[in-house]
Amino acid sequence: MLRKICLLLSILLVLATAEKKDLTEYVSDEGIKCRQDTPAMTIGDEFIGYRENLAHFQEKYEVFILGISDSSCDICCGGEIILEQITELFRNESLLYNNANIPIVRLDVQKHGEMLQGSGIMLDYLPRLFLYFKGKYYLYNEEDNLNLFVHFINRVTSPVVDLTSNEQVERFIDTTKEFVESDSFYKREYRFIKEKFEKIPKVTRVIGLFSDSTKYDDQISNLTKVAEELAERTDLRIGIVTDHQLVALYKKQKGPFWFSENSTNSIVVFREQSDIEKKNRFFSVEDENYDLKSWISFSSLDEVEELNKYTAMILQDIQMPIFLALLPEKWEDDKQSVELMNNLKSCAHHFPQIMYTYTNSSEDYFLRDRLTIVWKDLPAMGLLNNDGMMPVNFPRSQPFSLGNLKSFFGHFINGTIHTPRFTLPDVNTDFSLNMPHASQIDMSGKLPENGIDKLLKEDLDKDRVVLLYNSTTKFYENDKATFLLELSAYLFNDTGVDSVELYYMDINQGELPEELKNNRIIPHFQLLPAKATDKKDFHSELGKNIEDLLLFIRDNAKNDVSKAFDGLGWEDRGKDSQPSQGASSEESTQAYEDDSEKKEDL
Repeated sequence: MLRKICLLLSILLVLATAEKKDLTEYVSDEGIKCRQDTPAMTIGDEFIGYRENLAHFQEKYEVFILGISDSSCDICCGGEIILEQITELFRNESLLYNNANIPIVRLDVQKHGEMLQGSGIMLDYLPRLFLYFKGKYYLYNEEDNLNLFVHFINRVTSPVVDLTSNEQVERFIDTTKEFVESDSFYKREYRFIKEKFEKIPKVTRVIGLFSDSTKYDDQISNLTKVAEELAERTDLRIGIVTDHQLVALYKKQKGPFWFSENSTNSIVVFREQSDIEKKNRFFSVEDENYDLKSWISFSSLDEVEELNKYTAMILQDIQMPIFLALLPEKWEDDKQSVELMNNLKSCAHHFPQIMYTYTNSSEDYFLRDRLTIVWKDLPAMGLLNNDGMMPVNFPRSQPFSLGNLKSFFGHFINGTIHTPRFTLPDVNTDFSLNMPHASQIDMSGKLPENGIDKLLKEDLDKDRVVLLYNSTTKFYENDKATFLLELSAYLFNDTGVDSVELYYMDINQGELPEELKNNRIIPHFQLLPAKATDKKDFHSELGKNIEDLLLFIRDNAKNDVSKAFDGLGWEDRGKDSQPSQGASSEESTQAYEDDSEKKEDL
């Protein structure tokens, strides 16, 4: 786990005013990575003076590169290679910031390490490269690669990409390909990172779409600020569209996939997922009031995320408890590990307040100490960010069953978290886990046997109820709606009523069929009566609670489903009747939960 690096407000401890020279000049003896004659702090080959000149220097230079190395360590000077290479680019004027070269500063901690005392620098390892820009130091976290470093400089100095055409937007949202930028920084040509890009496990792109840049100036400024704060992330790039005609085009084309119902302003996340179809999540500019930076960070992760240098950096910005599962290197062949991973995905839905991570890299096994896991057997799991807390580990002697894991996380939540700040409204979960008694309608094409024809086929003898929802937005509304559908499906299944079938459909998987389109807010339910040939006769209803939904099904179904209502005391209730005495929705819910727990314990 990468530690969060403190910002460097006083890293340049001795600076002096110098005559304006070629400030990018950096010369190293051929074949020597660390220069033996470099003074404590230099810009080019010129010694810089005193601590009190720091403020003046930062005012004079809006941007400069800082390299920290150690001449006594053979492997602690790799950053100087980049400094030499980028100096050559500056000489050729291949890269410019505001039509000028960027100054380069170097510190050798071997000779003058005391100059870092009190600076706030935490040097986990050397070399270190920073970019100072407008009062803030940005840490370069990548390998010693010139083009990666150039991209880093561009992200910091140009945090938002201005997307002005449909072609640009389409290229930008294709996270499988490197996006070629053309701005003033790349004066001559874009520098490809090629194979380095292919090694990034997951690429995230974010687009802010604003139909009125004047009206939403504050939101645009906020997105730009967040892009600046996240500029250290190699896997992330943020773009913006302010052309109202282009925004209108995407509003028409993408609709509920990119925008909330009545909005033409949105912030959309695009990412690459290896195990399921690509899903997009959007942030409604008008409706949402939670932290945008946290939302982008959270949306960059899977529900159960692999721990690596990219995700470790993202996790630093998420104020949630993070559990880490340590798996054997060949965990796919280990029955316990497979069970744990499958059940963690289910737990991610039931306990969205928790972040779930895993690693099967032996290089990460040192984290046993942080997790206080003293045994050697794997898999094992514990709380990763447990600073100031007692160790929280899953018991070694217990199997990783779903019931055991839900009990473990439930006790953790009830015992340690008492604040809503850990919960984000949009959680990347598989809502199908909430509906084991209902059937999925797959729109991705991966499950043809569960395709849309199964739902829309005419002259069927059974009534069909379908829940339409978008898995990438409105977590709490989806959570409630999917639970209501499951309760209904459970009731019909438990009472032996097989004349009505219940389905669910995630509209984020593909284009919604014309037969199911209406002006209802997502999520909502639709009932397709048995033997219906005229699709205009299909009914639609937004269920507010289990009673409303069940009565809607009973009153609109072509088949007799009254058997399912025996004993509920609802015989005299119809569309316009008031609730009577009998089994309440809460009682029905409790009966379902009690029965489910009994089955799980078996």
